[in-house]
Amino acid sequence: MVETVDWRSSILAVTGLAGFALAASRRLPSGFGALPALGTFLAALPIAGLLELRDRLRVRQRTLRRGTRSAANARAWLVWIMPLILSLGFLTLLGAGNPIIEKGLAALYPSRLLTQVDPARVLFWILVCGLVWPFLRPRLLGRGTSPLSSQPDAVAARVRVSSLRLQSLCGPAAILRALLLFNVVFAVQTGLDATYLWGGMRLPPGVSYADYAHRGAYTLVAAALLAAAFVILAFRPDATASVDRRTRILVYLWIGQNVVLVVSAMLRLDLYVDVYALTQWRLAAFAWMGIVAAGLVLICLQIACRRSNRWLVAANLTVLGVVFAGSCFIDTNAMIARFNVKHSRELTGQGMPLDISHFGSLGPSAIPALDDYLDHLLAGEPRTLPDGFARSRALQARNLRDRLARAHLARCGDWRNWSFRRWRLSQYLHADPTGASYGGSPLVGAP
Repeated sequence: MVETVDWRSSILAVTGLAGFALAASRRLPSGFGALPALGTFLAALPIAGLLELRDRLRVRQRTLRRGTRSAANARAWLVWIMPLILSLGFLTLLGAGNPIIEKGLAALYPSRLLTQVDPARVLFWILVCGLVWPFLRPRLLGRGTSPLSSQPDAVAARVRVSSLRLQSLCGPAAILRALLLFNVVFAVQTGLDATYLWGGMRLPPGVSYADYAHRGAYTLVAAALLAAAFVILAFRPDATASVDRRTRILVYLWIGQNVVLVVSAMLRLDLYVDVYALTQWRLAAFAWMGIVAAGLVLICLQIACRRSNRWLVAANLTVLGVVFAGSCFIDTNAMIARFNVKHSRELTGQGMPLDISHFGSLGPSAIPALDDYLDHLLAGEPRTLPDGFARSRALQARNLRDRLARAHLARCGDWRNWSFRRWRLSQYLHADPTGASYGGSPLVGAP
C-alpha cells in the first residue's frame, strides 16, 4: 500500500489485516485451516457489523439481568428517555403559542445543520465503520457461544429484564427527572409571560405585541391538559412516586405553573376578543379554560389528600355540572351582543367596527344591545364618526333589529313557545313597540 494503491495491494492489505485480527483474537487455526477461516471472515464482513450489534443488545440484556455496574449505568440513561421526550413535546406546544420560543427553536432547527451535511459522505463513513468494526472485534460465523444461554429460566429472566426497563423508563426516578425538566420548560414560558404579557416590556425585534398576545391560547391549554394527564397517571394513590416528598413538591410547583399558564391563555384570549369581538366559541373557550384551571387545583387536592382517581373524576364532573347548570340561567347571546356593542369602534373610537351581520346569528336576544348601539350612533357618539358612515351603519342595524323583532313577536304568538326569557323580551318590546327612542318606524306585528 505504501508502494502503490491498486486492487491487488488492497486485496493483500485486507487479507493481511484479517489474518492479524484473527490471530490476535486467537481465532486463526493453524495449518491449512487458516485459509477457510480467512475466507469465512472476509465473506462475513458485509453483515458482521449487524451481527455484532445484535450480540451487543443481547449482552446488554444479560447485564441488566445480572444487576452489575454496567446495568446501573444503563438504567441511569434509561430514566432520562421519557423526561426528555415529553419535555421536547411540551417545548413544541409552548413554541406554537409563543413567538419568542418559536424563534428560539427555529434558530436551533436541525434543517440548518443538515444543509451543511453531505449525505454521500455520511453514507461513506457509515460503511467504513461497518467494515472496520469486524477487524477490531473479529468473529467467525458458527463459532463461540451465544451471550444468552438457553437456561430453563430464560423466559423469567427476560421478564425481569423487561420489568427493569419499564421501571427505569417510567419509575419514580424517571418521574422525578421529568418534573425537573417540565418545571424548567414551563418556567421559561411563565417568565416570558411575566416579562412581556403582564409586565409590558418591549418585545424583541421582529415580534409584535399583538402577535405575542393573540397567539396560542388553545395550544397553551392543550399543554396544561397534557400536564394534567401526566400527573394523573404518575401520581396514582398506589404509585411509589406519590410518596416521595421531593416529587410532591415538584408536582405542586408544576401544577401551579400550569394554572398560571391557563390564566395567561385566558388573558391572551381576552386581548384577542378586545380586537376581534366576542363569539359563542370564544365565550365557551373562557369557560373551558376556567374548568381546566379548576381541574388542575383539584389534582393538587387529590395528591395532598391521597384521593382516588374516581374522586378526581367525580369532583371534575361536579365542577362541570355547576358551570353547565349556571350557564342555563344566563342569556349568553344577549351578553355577547352587549359586550360587542360596548367595545365597538363606533362607541369607543378604537378597535374594529361592529359586525352587525353577526347579530343575526345571536337571534332576538341581541335586540336590546342593538337599541343601545342605535342610541349612541344616532346621537353622534363618538363625534369622530363621519355622518355618512353613521347613517349607513344605523340603517343596517335598524333593518336587522326590525327583522329580529318581527320574528320574535310572530313566534311568541303561539303559547307553546312561551318561556320566561322570551316573555321578558316581549315586555321590553311592548314598552317601545315603535322604536321611538331612536326615531324608528313602527314594528310589523307589534301589539
